[in-house]
Amino acid sequence: MIAFKTLFAALSIGLTCAVPARSAAPDLPALQADPAGISVSGLSSGGFMAHQYSVTFSSEVIGAGIVAGGPFNCAGIYLAAFLTTCMTGKPAGSTSWSSASDFSKNDVIDKVANIRRQRIYLFHGTKDSVVGSGPMDAVRDFYRAAGLPAANLVYESKAPAGHAFISTRIGDPDCGANGGDYIDRCTIAGMGYDQPGAILRHIYGTLQPPATQRSSTPEPFD
Repeated sequence: MIAFKTLFAALSIGLTCAVPARSAAPDLPALQADPAGISVSGLSSGGFMAHQYSVTFSSEVIGAGIVAGGPFNCAGIYLAAFLTTCMTGKPAGSTSWSSASDFSKNDVIDKVANIRRQRIYLFHGTKDSVVGSGPMDAVRDFYRAAGLPAANLVYESKAPAGHAFISTRIGDPDCGANGGDYIDRCTIAGMGYDQPGAILRHIYGTLQPPATQRSSTPEPFD
């Protein structure tokens, strides 16, 4: 029987390979990354991915930023109603936690006790018309069931934002927009909301000032 981790990796590779490359790309070079400081973040399907990955590989991840996603193994629990229950319904965080605990006991995923040391940022906008508040509430309940200390969990759920990452400098000036590039500009508590900064500060603490110019450009890799 294929282990869950292997299957997860195979599916990820399969999905990546399903997208035709524009041109041959080089291998990813060594990046001097600190293996003790890995976090993962994402929006929407990326939010589901960030949560799923940080639970599955909990021994390797110190934190996650989950924006408009949903709870661990939601599709496996609610397969027949995934597009309703897991997107706009009210899945149970406690059921998701039980699923993760069972996988952990059978050594299919990393030990769930690792989750208690992570730092988790959750976000759901009140004007999000794509993913409802129920799935994100379930993610919050999952971490409460996991015993995550209250200080390690941030859940921003009152902002009048749409289905998007929130930026201070780029994106749709309509905070409640639910499309386009899925990047909105929002004012929260009288200030432009820097969501990437909020995620990174919660996970890593004090940050260096934002760069005024890009120090590199995105590069494709195989």
